[in-house]
Amino acid sequence: MIREENNTEQAGTGFDTGIMVRGVLAPLIVWGVVVGLASWSGTPGVACATPIAWLIGLWVGNYVAARSRSHPSRRRIEALISGGVLGFLMGVLFYVVSTLAMPVRPEEEQRALYISLGIIIFGTIITALLSLMTASARSRRASS
Repeated sequence: MIREENNTEQAGTGFDTGIMVRGVLAPLIVWGVVVGLASWSGTPGVACATPIAWLIGLWVGNYVAARSRSHPSRRRIEALISGGVLGFLMGVLFYVVSTLAMPVRPEEEQRALYISLGIIIFGTIITALLSLMTASARSRRASS
């Protein structure tokens, strides 16, 4: 595999941001397409499966830990950040779809907002932790 020479990672001292971005964008694009197509076809409720999509954080942690060229001690942090960003963006996607495509009665608008905030906050935390867990497991296997 050919690596890009203009990677922002500097000689093992910084984060491998290229891998982090790819680790977030690949599953986010897939999830976005699934939710977008389902919403467009009249089934916006698929966005309610976002908590199950947080499991994609497991893949992100493995991807970042396996491909990062940064120092091994930083790979867990990279996986944590990548998972958190993915969870946050999935939550924002949930909010956008639920606001635009799911009807809410006026008396339930505040409750819908709280649910969206919960999805964003818990999604960020849970996806980050799942990603960290997988990266840590990979690191332990590699060192033994």
